Amino acid sequence: MMERPRPVHETFSRWLLGLLLWFSLVGFFGAFNAAQLTSEGTGQRILSRAVAALIDIDAILPKTEQDLHAAAAESNAATVQVPNYPIDVQLPRQQALTITGEDLRRVLLDTSASRAYDDGLGVLSASDPEAQRHISAFSSEGAIDKGLQQITGSIHIFWLIVTIVLGLPSLLALVGFMRASPALSPAFVLAGFLLAAAAPSLLATLGMRLAFSQGDSDPFVASLLAVGKDALWVPARNYIAICGLAIGIVVLTVAVNFANREPPREQAIAG
Repeated sequence: MMERPRPVHETFSRWLLGLLLWFSLVGFFGAFNAAQLTSEGTGQRILSRAVAALIDIDAILPKTEQDLHAAAAESNAATVQVPNYPIDVQLPRQQALTITGEDLRRVLLDTSASRAYDDGLGVLSASDPEAQRHISAFSSEGAIDKGLQQITGSIHIFWLIVTIVLGLPSLLALVGFMRASPALSPAFVLAGFLLAAAAPSLLATLGMRLAFSQGDSDPFVASLLAVGKDALWVPARNYIAICGLAIGIVVLTVAVNFANREPPREQAIAG
């Protein structure tokens, strides 16, 4: 008996639901990555590297250390502001008298990253207009600079909300598509959509990392590109994990189906 053809409107509805599910998953994964990139730990680590590149910390550190020790020696206050530094950093006087080298570098960058995460990377140019170099908006480093300015605590909360908001329709669309496609294995449906949503984003992310890996003769630009490349490893790692999960679901489902298959029945030999 031939199976009755599925009505056109049902086929169209299923394809429309599948398209909605794909878009919602792509948006959900993107929002999740943005929330992770702007989280306090990850965001401040990225901002620390960005500040180091923007102010050329290694070039100014010896003079900053010398000026700090001199300011601390001349001051009787409990705290001393690091002189000639683009962000207001206050240190206890005793620490300001003795801190040197890598310890001073770490304190400056940690404090700067914390301030930038709270108030935005614009704190550099706000306190010292010379601290921010002119960066073309229509360039890789310009795109990185714009992205770095989005790493703040308030924007992190925004992306958390977007992630939650997009997660619900993704779940509903997935359940709806499975109910509309009873002939398809739910495990294969889940794996297929995970792979379809994550794989293109993974390729795009890896392509951007490759573009940022291109060398540049300007050390400042090269440092900024290195920051962008490092930041993009976060979404790349997540997309690799999602693709791995999808492939794992397929392999596990095939293995379970193979293990549970019924052995072929032996036909009786006619006497």
